[in-house]
Amino acid sequence: MSRKLQVLLFLVLICTPAAKAQQFSGGIAAGVVGSQVAGDTYSGFDKAGIYAAGWVNLPVKERSAWQMELGYVQKGSRRNPDPKSPDPTFYIMRTGWVELTVLYQYKLRSGLLLEGGPAFSFLLHHFEERDYQTVTNYPFRFFNSNFTFGLAYPVSDRLTVHFRTDNSVQSIRTQPSNGNVWRFFEYGQFNDCLILSLAYKL
Repeated sequence: MSRKLQVLLFLVLICTPAAKAQQFSGGIAAGVVGSQVAGDTYSGFDKAGIYAAGWVNLPVKERSAWQMELGYVQKGSRRNPDPKSPDPTFYIMRTGWVELTVLYQYKLRSGLLLEGGPAFSFLLHHFEERDYQTVTNYPFRFFNSNFTFGLAYPVSDRLTVHFRTDNSVQSIRTQPSNGNVWRFFEYGQFNDCLILSLAYKL
């Protein structure tokens, strides 16, 4: 285990009030990710990935709760070559992030949950290739902040289906690159993800 990951896990353990475990519920989650990178000139959620996380949940009122998650999310971008296209470029970006997410959840009368909040991502690994040549021109940031919003529906006492968007607030690059777009505070490239997952309460 890398030193960066050890530090992240240590911080989460400190932030989780284990002494009050009776008030908390917790569990695991897993799912699939469809992602794109805004500003890379290739549109569409064409890069598939996986999502896995552990979570703890603290109810604060009858219909609301706070949830903290520590997960692994694969993000990136993909463009498959099309011989019929005037631009037959092949491109792939694969990135893997450890993501710490803090969500506020509100339960509607229908049982549907609304959830949203900030997420903080730490880069574990990355790979980028264009036309089968490795790309190293534009370094990635180690840290990135995101905003997550989604819907969830409990299908049983222990299982809940979640559908979320996960979008970068900061550029994932340390410097400008081709095709940059403006978002909030800066030009750059930004992760945009759709995540479908199933959470299991332990």
